[in-house]
Amino acid sequence: MDAQPKPSEDAASQLGAGFVSGLSAEQSEMVGKFLLAPVPREEIPPEIRRAARKGIDWVSAFYGTLFLLAGLFCIFVASPALMLNDLKLYYAHREVTGVITYASVTPYKTSRGGTSYLHEYAFEFIPDNSTGVMQGRYRAPDEWKSAERWHTGDKVQIWYLPHNAAVARIKGTSLGHWEVLLLTLMMLTIAGAIWWSEIRSRKRLVWLLAKGLVGEFRVTNVVWVRGGKAWMDRVRVECERTDDKTDDGRYCGELLKQRQKNMKLAQNLKSSGRTVFGLYDPRERERGKERRRLEIPETWFW
Repeated sequence: MDAQPKPSEDAASQLGAGFVSGLSAEQSEMVGKFLLAPVPREEIPPEIRRAARKGIDWVSAFYGTLFLLAGLFCIFVASPALMLNDLKLYYAHREVTGVITYASVTPYKTSRGGTSYLHEYAFEFIPDNSTGVMQGRYRAPDEWKSAERWHTGDKVQIWYLPHNAAVARIKGTSLGHWEVLLLTLMMLTIAGAIWWSEIRSRKRLVWLLAKGLVGEFRVTNVVWVRGGKAWMDRVRVECERTDDKTDDGRYCGELLKQRQKNMKLAQNLKSSGRTVFGLYDPRERERGKERRRLEIPETWFW
């Protein structure tokens, strides 16, 4: 485990002068005291905590929520109760011959500008050991069902539940939309993956604020990264250690907000050669990770 390489008193006293490009004197003093605090840091200034959280990718949370809401909407469209009846019909049904009493085909425009068709049918049948006529309906777009089409008066096979003949469907069709269920699972899986990543990022930040070690770094490269996580452009700041020559790993921080402005500030750091202080997880070095994540407190206030 790395020893805690804190900034020297001289370096700490010069934080204000070094951070003139992005921080006020008060902010520089606050960051300096934070970096000099012993690990674990029991008291973290609220200003530090709020500034650090601003750097977390809020767009990920937005997309995670969006996919979650889309998944919940798909659950509503898929009609879980109807799909449950589909399963009951599959395992415990009786089959009789029925007749189509109504058939309708309605064209509609798709989101891609094409034309699809909505098929609606009504049918009647008489359950076994009964004289009463039962009715049912079937309604679905083209792309969800088979190519088979019926007309008024056509004979069809009907599946129904023996103990509840009101639950019935034409053989080969379904009451619920199983295709939408697959879409639902995909949406919820994406939402879960995004939120899991977001939760891990937040937990990592909390850990770094309390137990992260402080190192001195020099910016070696600034890269504009397109897309990536949550389909959002970001600025990657690549750094090297200057206070530990035995550590030849590459440390990378990401700037997510005000990217155009922060790109210029990060490039100024590179061109000036000024060193910056950063928080890192020493366990990443122990695991042999070549690219290690870095949080640069200075950038939280940009």
